[in-house]
Amino acid sequence: MTDWETLRAQVLRDRGIYCESCGIARWTELHHCLLHRSVRRPELDCIENLMGVCSDCHYYGNGYQVRRRFWGAQCERYGADHMSEWLDGLGLKAPPKFD
Repeated sequence: MTDWETLRAQVLRDRGIYCESCGIARWTELHHCLLHRSVRRPELDCIENLMGVCSDCHYYGNGYQVRRRFWGAQCERYGADHMSEWLDGLGLKAPPKFD
């Protein structure tokens, strides 16, 4: 399995089959929710940043409220300290605020 397939399998196993944004449709895509994907930043391809979404939510639903809600869900899953350490560890000049 490739790293991407491993991440997809982990999201499916840990979070179920329904879109993490709308909760109605089955998710079909992984979305870099908190921080957008960057070829120069492969460390963003991680379970902390990826959200299973349906194609409609991937296309239409990338607002601040979605990211904020996902941040809260990730803090519940992995712990607020872990998520803060992950974000701080990225070394961003201006890290986003989700609280």
